[in-house]
Amino acid sequence: MRWSDLLRMSISSLRRRKLRTFLTVLGVVIGTASIVVMISLGLGLQQSMYEEVEQNGGTTSLTVTGKTGDGMMMSYSYGTDGNMEEESQKYITDEVVEELKGLKHVKSANPVLNVSALALKGRYIGYLDLYGMTPEELEARNIELEPGGRLPDPDSAELELVFGNAVLTNFYEESTGRGYWETGEMPDIDLKTDQLFLILDQDAYYSAQEPVSSGPTEGGDGSGTEVSSPKAPKKYVVHACGVVAGGMEA
Repeated sequence: MRWSDLLRMSISSLRRRKLRTFLTVLGVVIGTASIVVMISLGLGLQQSMYEEVEQNGGTTSLTVTGKTGDGMMMSYSYGTDGNMEEESQKYITDEVVEELKGLKHVKSANPVLNVSALALKGRYIGYLDLYGMTPEELEARNIELEPGGRLPDPDSAELELVFGNAVLTNFYEESTGRGYWETGEMPDIDLKTDQLFLILDQDAYYSAQEPVSSGPTEGGDGSGTEVSSPKAPKKYVVHACGVVAGGMEA
């Protein structure tokens, strides 16, 4: 029997059993499509994970956390009795940074200081997370700024900040406590042109808002109290040299 005869018999059999042929083809199509979709989802999730890692500094940068307020890195271990014991302390110095830079596969190792602060502008007050870093680290992050913006000048006599694109959502009216998340409206602040007062000592700021009674005074009737106001915290005048491009979702 020739190949042409076999092919003719096969086609004839498929025509006689159209429903079976249709179901067989449909099963093959669904199975193939399912495999393609699952492989595509797996590759897409893998690529998304890689991009997220790169946005957070990549796999060749090293982030050292656990630093205390006095500038030390601390690690702890638990003894046999379950009590936590301090294992080691190490200050973050220039020598430590250079040591981290020398590690294999590390592209960048720069000190980053993170502190919380208050910002004042007119009737508005806002909470800020400040990150201080070297010019080299700022350039390595490739931060995209809005037109006209630039990175802080390390030789500038003024305090320059790069503001995030959603920082205004942290401001609210001090008298009412209402801000963007309550009203849906941005505060009347232009970060590109307005100067802000920056307060690092938040405890001193809130303590200065209310007088403190220190004790009775020697009045004519023996009544009354002596009222003293805490020392006001130091305010720093800052302005923006750049604002991160994009909206709140960026």
